[in-house]
Amino acid sequence: MGRFTKIIAIAMTVLLFTTGCWDRIEIDNRAFVVMMGLDLYDPEKSTSGERHKPPKNEENRYKITYVLPRFAAIKEAPSSEQQSGAIVLQTVAKSAYRGTRELTARMDSRPFFQHMKAFVFGIGVVENEQYFMEVLDGLERNTDISSKIHIFVTNEQSNDILSVKSTLKPLEYKLQGMGQAYRGTPMYIPKTLEEVINDVLAGDAVIPRIQASDTEVKVAGSAVIKEKKFFAWLEEEETRAVAFLTNNVKKAILEVDYNGINIPYMVERARTKKSAKIEDGKIVIDIMISTKGDIQQYIVGKEPRLTDVDFLKELEEIIEKQIKDEAERIINKVQKEMEVDIIGIGDHLKRYEPKIWKQVEHDWREVYPTVDINVKVTSSITDIGTVK
Repeated sequence: MGRFTKIIAIAMTVLLFTTGCWDRIEIDNRAFVVMMGLDLYDPEKSTSGERHKPPKNEENRYKITYVLPRFAAIKEAPSSEQQSGAIVLQTVAKSAYRGTRELTARMDSRPFFQHMKAFVFGIGVVENEQYFMEVLDGLERNTDISSKIHIFVTNEQSNDILSVKSTLKPLEYKLQGMGQAYRGTPMYIPKTLEEVINDVLAGDAVIPRIQASDTEVKVAGSAVIKEKKFFAWLEEEETRAVAFLTNNVKKAILEVDYNGINIPYMVERARTKKSAKIEDGKIVIDIMISTKGDIQQYIVGKEPRLTDVDFLKELEEIIEKQIKDEAERIINKVQKEMEVDIIGIGDHLKRYEPKIWKQVEHDWREVYPTVDINVKVTSSITDIGTVK
């Protein structure tokens, strides 16, 4: 090996080790924020850990909660006395940006948001249009925060949600998983930051509701956003109906009642189509919902049997009626009572019927409650299981 080659080899070795060293230092100096929550600050409800709680005023508008992974706890199996791999920090500030700056001053690490999975809004923030829109704008402008983080709203304090010590898996990964796929039933409609902003700016929106117990969280139901602030809650069955109407059902379980017998119908595939027309000067929307699924349970030896074609046809008709009834109830509620378009009528006109939309877009709030909406459902049973 020549002298020049030796010099190059030594230089490359030095660069390799020093680069690794600097990467290690950089990682150690970062505080990886995996979840955030935002509430209106209330000294009576604050658990911020401050020795002297800040007074309630405009400068102390928000209580901001940050969740960081506890790397030592992740490496070791956590005992019952240990936190489940998470550090929960709080601060009080006028904005999330200022809160992060104050948090940085209290730590020896710089907050790092590129691995953040979820953001939880306390209901007080979402009830105020200015506060809600300011926070959404700040999240969108922060280049370190992904537009794909999952957004939730709670009627509790967000720090109560983020402080839950999940017994199954780290909470941030559980919320990320809930945001990416339905766990068997559309009790909620997942929403990312990007989707929430687009929906709110376009008109009305739904955001998943999250609630806490001592060891787990539950995502079910929806917060309805009207005119850029919280308007009302939807329960689980109502949210499921919205999911069917907006083609957001991947899987669902329907409990079918047949002469007092509970028969679970597992929807394996669902598809929703909309069409629009003008009749007698009014907009008419036809919504076609089709489902395919399996029967999960019956009664052993009970007549009629699931192998009876006429019986299966009767069950399919019961399923169709149940889905249609739920859909028509939620249409009446959101269109006539709440006057919020969270079932995608305006969006369909804008995308597929631009000529109709051009005539009504400026008066959509007034036109929407007058639209005639018809629902048709076709359901099929594709599998009845096997008897061992």
